[in-house]
Amino acid sequence: MISYFLRVCDAGSISAAAKGLAVTQPALSRQIGKFESVLGFQLFERTHTGMQLTAAARPLKDICQTTALLFDRLRRNLSLGYSRAVKDLKFAAMIPSSSKSALASLLAGLIPLWHNRAYQPSLSITTIVVPAIVAGLLDKTYDVGLADVIDVPATLDFLDFETSPIFLVFGKTDQKISLNDDPARIIAASTMALPSFGTGMRSLTDAYLESAAVRPRAVLETQSMSLMLRLVEDNICCAILPAGSFEYHNVFSKQLPRRFSRTTRLLWRRDYRNMDVISRLTSALQEVRSGSRCC
Repeated sequence: MISYFLRVCDAGSISAAAKGLAVTQPALSRQIGKFESVLGFQLFERTHTGMQLTAAARPLKDICQTTALLFDRLRRNLSLGYSRAVKDLKFAAMIPSSSKSALASLLAGLIPLWHNRAYQPSLSITTIVVPAIVAGLLDKTYDVGLADVIDVPATLDFLDFETSPIFLVFGKTDQKISLNDDPARIIAASTMALPSFGTGMRSLTDAYLESAAVRPRAVLETQSMSLMLRLVEDNICCAILPAGSFEYHNVFSKQLPRRFSRTTRLLWRRDYRNMDVISRLTSALQEVRSGSRCC
């Protein structure tokens, strides 16, 4: 919330900040609203020149900037000290939904292929949430990312790696709903788990809810897709999940319209110098996905 608040301060408008963060404008507005609820006062007021800080929020900006700098310093020094000390390809990927997910299998196949063929530079894989991947690419913490980003920042280049359908997923033993029910009715009758803000899956979920003109009975938000799936399997909530992130025999699922498909993209900075490495990584990922075995 602090980083989103500071980005709006710098950009001067919700729309400009949302574009820089690669998120939708309504989603960013909701996050600012949540921050205001936590603080108990209004942060911005609209003027003819854009969004201006309220009197109550002006002292908060300096505090948030200091906090953000401290957090970034800790994250760099503690989490990335080793990877910065060695010459490697720093590859950030979305957190797999489970050990059996398609993404987990892809990453698990990539590591031995890269190692056995002695590809250079050596590969360092970090799995983190999507907003942190984008931020890490922009500040050069990471070289390459694999994420479901819909609105890619202008300073990043990308290759569409994989497109997969998405499903409304719900528990098999929930007595309130059945497989024959319309997805909108299922959502309206259920608590719904929402993926983390800033991800492509969150944008797709928001877009589907808006298109279907439906609100869940209640919502919970989490950065962990594996937790979302566990909650679905335990009949606590429903969720919108991509193909490959759940096992069909454990849950009921209804495929949503094709226009809501999830696109996973390989991302890198436009000024990244070694495009041969990007090409090698792309080929290796495609080979693992196709089921070829490393030699």
